Amino acid sequence: RRRRRPRRHRPHPRGDALTCPAELPRSPRAESRGLVLLFALLGGCQCVQLEDYRVCDATVDCGEAPDASVTNDAGPTPSDGGLDAGPCVPDGQVDVLDPAGADTDCDGVDGVADRQLYVSPQGNDLTATPGNRALPFATLGAALRAAATLDGGADAVLVQQGAYDEQGVQWTADVDVWGGRSGIGRWEPTGSVSNLRGGSVALVVRDVQGRTLRGFQVYAESGSPTSIAVLVESGSPRFVDVQLFAGAGGAGRGGGTLAISDAGPGLPGQRGVTGQFDRDPDAGGPGVCGGEAGFPGGVGAKSAGGNGGDGDGPGGGAGGQGTDCTMLSAQAGPGADGDAGVDGLPGVSASGFGALDLNLVWVGADGTTGTNGSVGKPGSGGGGGGEGPLSTNETSSGGAGGSGGCPGGAGQGGRSGGPSIGLVVRGGRPFLGADTFIVAGAGGAGGPGGSGGPGFPGGAGGGSGPFPATPQCSVYPYGSGAAGGAGGRGGAGGPGGGGAGGHSLAVYCDLDGGLDVDGGTLMPGSGGPGAGSARAGASLSAQGCQP
Repeated sequence: RRRRRPRRHRPHPRGDALTCPAELPRSPRAESRGLVLLFALLGGCQCVQLEDYRVCDATVDCGEAPDASVTNDAGPTPSDGGLDAGPCVPDGQVDVLDPAGADTDCDGVDGVADRQLYVSPQGNDLTATPGNRALPFATLGAALRAAATLDGGADAVLVQQGAYDEQGVQWTADVDVWGGRSGIGRWEPTGSVSNLRGGSVALVVRDVQGRTLRGFQVYAESGSPTSIAVLVESGSPRFVDVQLFAGAGGAGRGGGTLAISDAGPGLPGQRGVTGQFDRDPDAGGPGVCGGEAGFPGGVGAKSAGGNGGDGDGPGGGAGGQGTDCTMLSAQAGPGADGDAGVDGLPGVSASGFGALDLNLVWVGADGTTGTNGSVGKPGSGGGGGGEGPLSTNETSSGGAGGSGGCPGGAGQGGRSGGPSIGLVVRGGRPFLGADTFIVAGAGGAGGPGGSGGPGFPGGAGGGSGPFPATPQCSVYPYGSGAAGGAGGRGGAGGPGGGGAGGHSLAVYCDLDGGLDVDGGTLMPGSGGPGAGSARAGASLSAQGCQP
């Protein structure tokens, strides 16, 4: 405020000098203009200083009348010599916010009244008016948004002590934010604080240069994957006499099991049939999940006394031998079952530190996914039946092998536990001053790796072919094909690796973030446990900050 130039002294009509009686009457002119009496000790006598008066042989030049409703009552100031009483006298300087709350420009509030916004739990965001203490905002977020629209027309936001439960508060206006104020009268400091309780990221700061957050406790909620009290995306904000509390990090998500398309058991092979002299290419069970079909059975003998064909596959059954009814003929042999599929490999448990990505999700400390099992091997075909001394075309083929079963899907890796971070500095360089505490909560537990899926069973082998309807030999059976082998079970999927425990970091910097500390206290919590053999979370005061 610009100071008025003192007026020249004009003698009082009654004389150039007044004596100093024990009590002087009030000047009617002073009363009519609403001036306030200021008592002073001049020359050993008590006098009344009024505009345009010469009092006690001393000329009194009176400028703008002081506001008697306001006092400089916040300790020694140049205007009152340390007295906490009497009318306020401006010191001619711009009134900047100070911890004592001194009103040095006599506008009734610490700071410049009409360049400040006010927040109170009893306020109303719809009727709030910048610069008007009688019409404060109800939320800090609304006041900061309004300050940003003033484009340099505001210096500060004063916040009454109390609790403010708000989500998504962003400090982007270049203003100071001071909490713990009285909310009435001069909005002076109370010695208490304002509590801001936000979401998983309680306060976001962007493009704030050299402005101060003071008199606050900021709390981020627990239970989300990542809990961050304050995120500084850019700028150089100052944190003085504040406490930042991050909640506990959330537990990492456990890994699931990968699904394999159209997975199921193997399909059965066909049964041997009478008069099957030519091999049926579809006799084996069709392959599933990309596996091979079951092997066909051997064909029956084509002529009197002939031998049946061997079943296909690495374990195909031998064909039956022909007979003339004077000797015991060898019956056809069954096909061998297919081998089981190979189990998948397990994933690797997390061992790296990881990093915070642009979506504020901690990545790089997850367990890896295992591998799928392999398809079971197909069953081999049974041998075909041998012929008797008479060619009646009643010998049967061997049963076909079943196809192998589908494998089990791999277990996915467990995710890392969520971190708890008091202050994240993505860009810029904030300042931590005296009486500032940054406290991180516990990191979340790492998520367990998913279990691999079990392999599916193989298809059944085809049954043996029938004996001839009209036996040619009454003693020795002959002519029946053997059963095919079953497909092997699919291999089980490998389990996923466990996720690392979540970190507890008082301050975390990435990109080009830095930090200046002058009296602040950084207090990390405990790191979360890793799943299985995965590493536990770290507990660090600061990580990654540029010097």
